[in-house]
Amino acid sequence: MKFSLLLLLTIVSAVLCTSQGPDTRIVGGYPATIYNYPFVVSIVYTNPETGEQTPRCVGSIISSWHVLTTAHCFSDPNVENYKLRVGSTSSIEGGTLFDIYYIIIHPDYVESPRTADAAIVVLTQHVTISESVRVIYIPPQETYIPDGYTVRAIGWGAEEEDGALLDTLKVFDTRTIPLQQCIEAFADDDNINVYDQVICTQAAGRSMCRGDSGAPIIIGEVLVGIASYSSSCDDSTPDTFTRIDRHTGWILQEAVPPYGRSAASPVRVAPVVSWSATRTIIIIGEVLVGIASYSSSCDDSTPDAFTRIDRHTGWILQEAVPPYSRSAASPSNWIITNMAFKVLCALALLSAASAAPGSRLTGGSPLPVEEFPSVVAITYYYPRPQITVQRCVGSLVSSIHVMTAASCFDGADLDNMRVRAGSAQPLSGGTDVGVTHFIAHPDFEEYPRTADIAVLFLEQFLPITSTVNILYLPPPGYDVPDGISLRVASWGFESLDGGPLNDLKTALLPKIPLAQCQQAFADSEEASITPSVVCTFAPGQGICHGDVGAPAVISNVLVGIASYYENCDGTHPDVWTRVDSYTTWIMQVTAGASRMLTV
Repeated sequence: MKFSLLLLLTIVSAVLCTSQGPDTRIVGGYPATIYNYPFVVSIVYTNPETGEQTPRCVGSIISSWHVLTTAHCFSDPNVENYKLRVGSTSSIEGGTLFDIYYIIIHPDYVESPRTADAAIVVLTQHVTISESVRVIYIPPQETYIPDGYTVRAIGWGAEEEDGALLDTLKVFDTRTIPLQQCIEAFADDDNINVYDQVICTQAAGRSMCRGDSGAPIIIGEVLVGIASYSSSCDDSTPDTFTRIDRHTGWILQEAVPPYGRSAASPVRVAPVVSWSATRTIIIIGEVLVGIASYSSSCDDSTPDAFTRIDRHTGWILQEAVPPYSRSAASPSNWIITNMAFKVLCALALLSAASAAPGSRLTGGSPLPVEEFPSVVAITYYYPRPQITVQRCVGSLVSSIHVMTAASCFDGADLDNMRVRAGSAQPLSGGTDVGVTHFIAHPDFEEYPRTADIAVLFLEQFLPITSTVNILYLPPPGYDVPDGISLRVASWGFESLDGGPLNDLKTALLPKIPLAQCQQAFADSEEASITPSVVCTFAPGQGICHGDVGAPAVISNVLVGIASYYENCDGTHPDVWTRVDSYTTWIMQVTAGASRMLTV
């Protein structure tokens, strides 16, 4: 059977090296194309004496400026002797050749015994993202990877010890082995330091070889290791890989664009914290999305079919009840309605906004609610003159809890407030539900606006469908790098003197440095620009009236809640409550709620 992790998904990265370069190759794999693994690059070495160019190692694109590979690839420290071939299935032709600006060797790197074998290559110009050029995720720090787990290796290395390097990309699947087993296998080998910062793999008839130094091993779309050492080109001994999650902090610290440049595609930390230990299910993070149903063969000649769980969620919730007179210690509803509180960094889309306390979306584009099923319109009925308007925006974080801004409730009568979910129109369609109460953060202040966050409680559970879904909460300390684009959505005004939108609209707003935001609001007494906020700025785009509470997301992770704007012309930054600063409080509030299911 084959296995793929959806949404952190697909295949990736590659390998390569020259017959004169470091050790490692792909043995026993099968051909692939760069379109299958568009983040893999060939590191080409030019012999300074002969001028001959040969593939030397493999690397993985981790941002539009950076490639991750092994430190031992650069035994010749002269960067002018190296080039990177990007976007080609071949290691010797095609694609685009890039020059190296400089190389960052891991500070703990030791050649022998090989330790902390990692290096970041900084390019002289950024790569252009295309079908054959992509950025791969790196794992969160201290990611758990089970023993016996299947990983995929990619490279151009030799097929045998004295053989020629491959011209065409090749991949194979192998399995992780216990660290102790690897330590014992290399007990008499002084060339490698086998410790908790390496991953070891071994599989019958498959291994790395000469030319595969730096080659990636991946799980789904996540880079978990880079080829560091192999004592042979067969399966008699394990292959060792530098374990990426042990160096995520170092990578994020060092992999920043060259001075004065910006990153079109910055380093991306995968929104996943666990892997499935079985190959008969598909998961996203800790969420079951498919179960194996049918395969017409036991090879890769035909696809595998999985039953799609989200299409049957309603039936599961209806039928998965305890036997008569029994109670459920862990009911199905907990997983469906509260999966957001697992605090995974995961994937999906966004949320929207609307018309009242202050904010709108300027310069965005329309979208269907299916693309942002977590967004809800918070509506308000005014007895005089008997009209209902979209007041704020919220995000579902469970099927009964909505995250929004505390400033949304200023002067509001909850009896006149409702929530509309599952519709691209704020005042029609979808499901309209009442609210029971809200809990604002205890530190909330209107002036200057501080801790502008609240949890709104619904009168009834909302069933999860294609138009109604939930966002994940970020873990505390979930830092979003400056320059990364946050996706937002709302129904707010197009201009100060305009009116609210009737259709959901979305925009991408880049995060800016906190210091830049503080400078922009230096003379303002309206907002408190502290580390507990996130600021975005894009000329001609931003929030306005009706966007208060609108979500800012990365994939399916809620990182910001629209709080404050200076005007509606896109000339000043927008201020968002930073959700990870309040994750612990949110979990405490929701777990203690009377409408919450318990485990």
